Amino acid sequence: MPVGANKKGRGKGGKGGKKKGASDSLAVDPVKLMKQILAEYESKCSELVSGVCPSVRLAMREAIEQEKLMSKFIVCPRDRSEFTRWADEDLIAMFGPPEMQKTPEKKKPTSAGSGRSRSRSQSRKRAQKKGEPASGQVLIDRFVKREPPPAEPRPLARVRPLMEALRAKRYTGISALYVWDMCLDLIELNSISSLIGKGFYALTKVELMDCLLQPDSLKSFGDSTRACRTLTEIVLDFNEFSDDGCKELCRGLIGNKYLKTLSLCYCDLTYLSGKYLGTLLCQSAVVDLFLDGNELEAEGVIYLVDSLAEYAEDEAKQREEEAQRKLQEAAEKALQSASEAKPDSAKSSKSGKKKGGKKGGKKGGKKGGKKGGKKAERK
Repeated sequence: MPVGANKKGRGKGGKGGKKKGASDSLAVDPVKLMKQILAEYESKCSELVSGVCPSVRLAMREAIEQEKLMSKFIVCPRDRSEFTRWADEDLIAMFGPPEMQKTPEKKKPTSAGSGRSRSRSQSRKRAQKKGEPASGQVLIDRFVKREPPPAEPRPLARVRPLMEALRAKRYTGISALYVWDMCLDLIELNSISSLIGKGFYALTKVELMDCLLQPDSLKSFGDSTRACRTLTEIVLDFNEFSDDGCKELCRGLIGNKYLKTLSLCYCDLTYLSGKYLGTLLCQSAVVDLFLDGNELEAEGVIYLVDSLAEYAEDEAKQREEEAQRKLQEAAEKALQSASEAKPDSAKSSKSGKKKGGKKGGKKGGKKGGKKGGKKAERK
């Protein structure tokens, strides 16, 4: 018996060891997964002729070093042309009134060897007029290294390679997407919309700031947000798509039951957008709406408030009608139950009367016959 018990124990231990190994194999290795996503992103960039975004690459490398998965992706290439800011003193010195402008400094007197330099410059000018190289210029050309030609400009970074890399590796751990200072045309925005529209990515926030969004691509973007139940916040600040873009966006977002916050600050909106935003607030779950930096003016606010007031009145009427309908249904049910109870009570009363009459007649007849016979006998 102990031998068999040992065998069984070994078998159970062996099975348990296999189960543990299977569960360990199913666990995700964050370092390996992030390395695969980074390699896929770089290959997609080369395939789609796009520059690699330095912020994305740096964040992925930090995640690999820390052995953790990324949940927030920030795409901010900063590859636009750089510009220098002038100080106030320089601006005044260049464009200010003549009294405040700086006077050019006087040159120091030349030394005794200036005559030789003048003679050399004159000889060079004469040689250039004749078309021959000046004396000593040939030696300078031989030994002085010339600057290489300017390199070709790098391609601009795009967001489409990142979206395709995440979809290729089926990475569903993304919770927030931030895209700043990029040009998102129809194809680029559709890549983001396709990622949102799948529905199994746990996105909670999408922020597209200063991305030069166009009105034509906003409707498809709004339609894709309906499928994502976790997406509760959208920020589209500093995109000057004007009233046409607001109209298309509101068309796509109407009927969304999960979006709670929408920010459209500095989007060049006018009073016409008040109507579209009012209908959006009435026919969606949006609660927080941010419209800073837009010229809605009083008319736009009136349109927005009027649509909300009309919707509130209609909703109040519907609630009253529904309450009345429920009361009528309750009254009809009570009448039906009362009408069903009356015939049962009438039947029970009739049957009781019949039984009582029969019993009374029988008893009365018997008693009357007995009394009559006794009286006759006495007589």
